[in-house]
Parts: sequence; C-alpha cells; structure tokens
Amino acid sequence: FSIPLRRCAVITTISEATKEKVLSLYPVLRNKVVVIPDCLPQGFVRREKAFDSDCPRILQVGTRPNKNVERLIWAVSGLSCVLHIIGPLTSSQLELLRERGVRYENQSNITEEEIQDAYVRSDIVCFVSLCEGFGLPILEANATGRVVVASNIEPIRTVAGDSARLVDPLDVKSIRSGLISVMADRDLRGRLILNGFDNVEKYRVENVALQYMNVYKAVLNASPNSVLPVSR
Repeated sequence: FSIPLRRCAVITTISEATKEKVLSLYPVLRNKVVVIPDCLPQGFVRREKAFDSDCPRILQVGTRPNKNVERLIWAVSGLSCVLHIIGPLTSSQLELLRERGVRYENQSNITEEEIQDAYVRSDIVCFVSLCEGFGLPILEANATGRVVVASNIEPIRTVAGDSARLVDPLDVKSIRSGLISVMADRDLRGRLILNGFDNVEKYRVENVALQYMNVYKAVLNASPNSVLPVSR
C-alpha cells in the first residue's frame, strides 16, 4: 500500500479505529486521512414485531473467528431462546451448540432479501465481535427496529451510540447479562429501539454520499501539492 497511499490526495476510512490502524503503519499520512462511515444498505426498513418474551429469537450475523460465536453460545446456554446464526458453522461450533443444548437455526449463502427477513423475524440482534472495521449489523437492526446487544469496543461503540446494550465481548457473563437485561426489561428495549431509529439517520446513503462528494470537491479545488485537513 505504501506507494498508492503516498501518492493519493486523500485517504478515506470507515471509522476512527480503522484510521488509527492505518496511521500506526503510516503516521506521516495523518493529514490525508478522512473518516467517512459506511451507509445503511438499502432494504432495511422499520418492521413492527411483538417481542417474544417466552422464547426470543437472537440473530447472529457471521461466523468467522472475530464474530465471537463460541462465547455467544456459552452466554445463551440455558436461556429460553432460539439462536439464529447466519454463516457456515465449523465442526467445533456445531459440537459446542450440541454440548450446551442450545436451540438454534443456521443459514448460509443466502440472498439479501433472506438476510433482511432474518432481521424482521428476530427479537434481538447480537453483535459481540472481538474486532470490526465498522459494524453494519447494528445499523441494519436499528433501521428494522430491533434491540441490539453489542461489544463495548471501538468502532462498535461509536457506531451504536446509545442504541445498544454494550457488553464486554471477552466476558461470557457480561454477554449473558446484557442479553438477559434486554429480554426482561421492556422499557430498556423500547428506549434502545427508539434511539436506534435516531442513530441510523446519520448513516443514510444520501448523508454518506454527501460526505464523499465534499471530499471529491475539495480534491478538485486543491492545488496539486496541497494536503487536505482532516475532516469528519
């Protein structure tokens, strides 16, 4: 990346966390990096659903190591719920699900429409990743109107704002406590869902596109040797 990074006028990253990773490798580029977030994908719209207090459906999107599926399985062990996992499960993940007696459903290689339907059918969206570049499932849940339990790490904390119940992704007890709290507390769920509707507005495609357009205009108007100031 060294040559293109040094030659370009501006570098955009999707989060402050990603920006800092770039700068840890190339600190000289600090004045070239602009943070512009991901936008909410099309198709995720508000869909009302009564919360299933008896056996809530917990949606987990992704099964790669950073998605922290194993700790989530331990966290829901013994709870009355259905864990809906999207993504191919490894043999060890399948074995852990069986050992812990977790009721689950699994889908992989599904269409965008099927993913959207999974959010609609869910009661809770769990996003307790160990590391991420951004965190689109938070926005997808916000837009659909589903309560979110998410990792208290960057950039997830920034993306979620006050629209998620934040937990320690390394602590099974913390994940379990977060899930139980949103299962049991109707007022908490309602507050987080309403905050989610507000949170997602700044990630609408038109708002993100405007930020990119402003960067392009600044590059076009800049002198060939100028360096753009950092902006948000």
